Amino acid sequence: MTEFVYNNIVHSSMKITLFFVLYEQHSCILLDVKNDVSRGKTNAADQQEMNSAADQCLKRLQKMQNQLKEHLQDITTTQTKYHNQKHKFQIYVIEDKILLIMKNL
Repeated sequence: MTEFVYNNIVHSSMKITLFFVLYEQHSCILLDVKNDVSRGKTNAADQQEMNSAADQCLKRLQKMQNQLKEHLQDITTTQTKYHNQKHKFQIYVIEDKILLIMKNL
């Protein structure tokens, strides 16, 4: 149950649910599958329809992938900006004395 809830929450970073990313549909939508297709009884028209549907699905997946790349780039830019605001970069030269915490070595 927890996994279902987690996968169906719109994540603030991606602006989309994980379920939709994985399966290209929202979890409340049911698929309507033809019985003949599962039994291998298809004709040329059905094959053409399935090829067309596969092409459309591929285009939607590519569009979603591009959107996710854009969101991830925005996230990276935002996180970099906030990180750089809070952290000072130090430049050390030879003979500078520094303190080391031994537990991190």
